[in-house]
Amino acid sequence: MSRSTGRPTRRSPRRRTSPSPARRTPPAARATFSTGGRRFRVADGTPHLPCGLPERPSVTSYRESPLMTSQRSWGRRALFAAATAAIALTVVAGAATPATAAAVTNPCAAKAVFIGVRGTGAPAGSAMTASGNAWASGGHGLVANLARDYSTQKSFPIYVESLAYPASSAYATSVATGVKKLRAEIGYINRTCGGKTKIVLAGHSQGADVVLDTLVALTPATGKNLVVSASVFGDPSYVAGQTYNAPGSGKANGIIPRSAKERTVLRTYTFRDADGATRSRIRSTCAAGDWACQAAPMNKRSVAIHNGYNSSAAANWSYGVLRRS
Repeated sequence: MSRSTGRPTRRSPRRRTSPSPARRTPPAARATFSTGGRRFRVADGTPHLPCGLPERPSVTSYRESPLMTSQRSWGRRALFAAATAAIALTVVAGAATPATAAAVTNPCAAKAVFIGVRGTGAPAGSAMTASGNAWASGGHGLVANLARDYSTQKSFPIYVESLAYPASSAYATSVATGVKKLRAEIGYINRTCGGKTKIVLAGHSQGADVVLDTLVALTPATGKNLVVSASVFGDPSYVAGQTYNAPGSGKANGIIPRSAKERTVLRTYTFRDADGATRSRIRSTCAAGDWACQAAPMNKRSVAIHNGYNSSAAANWSYGVLRRS
């Protein structure tokens, strides 16, 4: 009742409002995923990238693994995994590299051991070596040309093999396994050959990440000084302006840039050249427009660039470093 008029007070009807667009939209479709300052639309709880995002790797198994010194987040690696899953079937596999058994039957009898590390989705090799960490035939992916160059050159005996690791789209887990395997293989060669046989590494895409993560983790006691050269192509962790980048490489960073701490370690891989200059034992090649090492938009062109490296181009540089080691 109104005290002034004595009449019943009319209450205004409760205004019914239609649900806001946000309420009508399923939460999963509205969510976003943020990494490295970039935000991505999420559907069903996974970043919206081609072919979706594979199951997340365990954060604990990646971040706390003593084998992985990388400080990059699992989320950024997960984004790269989604993209590599989208192009896994487009990877151009090099022809199987012939086993070196006919030329060098024992890695300790060689001047150096070449270890190739393939990229995501590239075919596995065959003929497991005695260490259980590598294949004696095939499994090199896009560094097959470089492997073939080493297996057929006659200047000095080279034992050629490839790393036996998953190279799968479960990126963080696959890289961690690759680093574990590569460290174990380098340690095996160091122990078995008495620290006398040199090691030459090469990797493409995920394989490049494995190679460089391994170099970051190595110490003189675990074979760091045995690695005379490392050639990598299309590294998703590429950072422009590094002393170990190949001449003419891209001016942008990759999709998961390597940390400053890691880059500092990689710059310690040097040798003294004949002219007295200090040069890097690492050469990271990254072409402009590569979707992985330049974070370019992923399309047919950027995928073709990523899968179009000719690893033979690094042969002369790698040979030169090996000869002077």
